[in-house]
Amino acid sequence: MDLSTTAYLAAGLQRAASANGVGPATLGDLADKSLINWKAWALRDSEGSWVSYEVTLNIPVVSGGTVELPLCGRVRDVCPRRASSKELPAGWAIGRGAAAENIFAKGLPVDAVVTADCNRKTLLMRYIVPWLVEHKISTRGTRSALIDHPFPEVRQVLYTHVTGTDLPQLAAFPAAWRAHIGATYLDADLQWGFAACPDDTTLVQQIVATLSSVGRGLEIASIARHAEAPAKAIRAFVAPAHRYGVSFDRPIYLTYADAEKTQIEIIRCPHDCPSGRCDVVALLPEVAASGFGVICSSCWRTPNIADPKWAKIVFPSSYGTPVTRVAEAGPLRIAPQTIFSPAVTPMAILPPRPPATDGH
Repeated sequence: MDLSTTAYLAAGLQRAASANGVGPATLGDLADKSLINWKAWALRDSEGSWVSYEVTLNIPVVSGGTVELPLCGRVRDVCPRRASSKELPAGWAIGRGAAAENIFAKGLPVDAVVTADCNRKTLLMRYIVPWLVEHKISTRGTRSALIDHPFPEVRQVLYTHVTGTDLPQLAAFPAAWRAHIGATYLDADLQWGFAACPDDTTLVQQIVATLSSVGRGLEIASIARHAEAPAKAIRAFVAPAHRYGVSFDRPIYLTYADAEKTQIEIIRCPHDCPSGRCDVVALLPEVAASGFGVICSSCWRTPNIADPKWAKIVFPSSYGTPVTRVAEAGPLRIAPQTIFSPAVTPMAILPPRPPATDGH
């Protein structure tokens, strides 16, 4: 093994620690490449407050490649959350469990649990976020999506997965979907924004409604003119750009209707429902995991046929209620970021005329 790079990393981190965490950009780049799969969570014990962590160290090998070395440890939490004189660690655990039971097991929205003595920010930062971290929901995007999720049954299913609690009412939902919810939100590699629905989906909902009303494909240029949006933004609903670590990849909502790629149309359901159309827009992590942001309104499945598991995952009809991001996005600790969408009005667009025949 070539330990020179690792030795440089260790020395650099030690120097940065003595300089209040400040170091050169090259050290930061090396740390990003060498230290991966971070997990961290807060703990309290008789010795005080700690931040425990797990991380994988990539050590270069002279012959090429790397060796992955799992590391773990804990460091002193020098800025723990302030507790009142009446709060003991055991009380904190009880408070977190009670708050999580209200929001996850009972499915109550966050604002319904807020009280005069515990505002939204305190509820999330002191109770809910630490509870999620303790249960290995380690990424901010995943935590944000769960806290902000508009459908209570999703939070309830997650609660059963991480606590082992049985909630009999969930038997009403398909078993494959329940398993998929657990797999989605317990995936440590899930990339997502800081809301359940991180984008304004009004435009794509209006385009889908327009395509449904005309029953055929429409010219991208015509949609762009009516929507007062660039054609590039319309095409992104068919072929979204990959962001390569900058942000999560957006899903596919529509498909091209012609070989020249000048028209778009609703995706036809590829499963065993011949008349099915994927006209339910749902930008949520468990749907977007399929690569698509739409669900068939006949069979309630996404149009992914590359992986056979998607043919078995049937989404509840509650996903037929469209959601979007609030117009003025802000911190989740201040206000909900995902809301139910107002009804959209189809655009007044005529379908393209058929080509003229000879002699007419």
